[in-house]
Amino acid sequence: MTRVGLWILVAAGLVGPAMAQGGDAAPASAPAASPAEPVGSYADADALLSALETADGGLESLRADIRYDRTFDLEGDNQVRVGRMWFDAGVRNGKQAGPRRFAVRFDTLIVGRTQRNETRVHVFDGRWYADKVPGERRMSRREVVAPGETFDPLKVGEGPLPIPIGQKKADILKRYEAELLPATESVDDKTLAEFVSGTVQLKLTPRAEFKGSEDFREIRIWYRGKSPTEMTAEDKPGSRLLPRMARTMNRSGDVSIVQLINVEINAEAPLDESVMSAEPEAGWTVVETGLRSAPATPIKPSETGGGSGTPPASEEPKEPASGPSETPK
Repeated sequence: MTRVGLWILVAAGLVGPAMAQGGDAAPASAPAASPAEPVGSYADADALLSALETADGGLESLRADIRYDRTFDLEGDNQVRVGRMWFDAGVRNGKQAGPRRFAVRFDTLIVGRTQRNETRVHVFDGRWYADKVPGERRMSRREVVAPGETFDPLKVGEGPLPIPIGQKKADILKRYEAELLPATESVDDKTLAEFVSGTVQLKLTPRAEFKGSEDFREIRIWYRGKSPTEMTAEDKPGSRLLPRMARTMNRSGDVSIVQLINVEINAEAPLDESVMSAEPEAGWTVVETGLRSAPATPIKPSETGGGSGTPPASEEPKEPASGPSETPK
């Protein structure tokens, strides 16, 4: 599966380098770094990570407008993709009924001062990751989870959307140094500073033993909302602790920013199953790679679609910048 460089995630601008690895031997977790003074209602990163462990309680689905910005360190080029994302927690009536899934559909591409309509869809259905280009009626998909196994696309260090929600604090601290920071620390852009106003910032830096295998030099995530212990019966579901923005820097120095705008959850966020599907579409050119498949040639369009092969070395647009043209809400 390809890594999006950022989320989420968030969901992701879900186009990027190779998917992160798993299974590394991890040392015992160390406590998170403490700020000079509390940030928001959290004394330190440890307290925030504890709140995030249960922040997905009752979360069934999430929908948001998304803006994905990527600036390439070497060339200095910048691209922005704007669209919408859906996240399915796989929970129905309070019980886990299926895998965690996500889809991101980008409809607008901005390169420099040029803006054009260009649709790109990225889907993870719990087993397959698919990259769709509707305008060219082609898709590539790769099996990333064996039948019967499960995978969390939000798991930091393993998933394409490195946004810790509902993850064990100990698992995160085994792999990363965690630090709680004021919302605007390291945010130089005025529009972005306004966007993260009222949030708390979590900075994750790979521990020394993981730096050689980790895609990112650092991950910064901004959250806003009430922790599970602060929520009351009168609070709206959208008042819960949720990600607002994420920023990563990869090993090449490229910086990606993802903003989630107009976030809705559960009943307010119905899933669009037509977008969530990673199945081949009739009449499309499909390139498919199984979990243990050898490279193969693309499948030509057919009545049923589908086939097997290895994803093309697709020309990947340089990834995108932050928030919609107007200041997002």
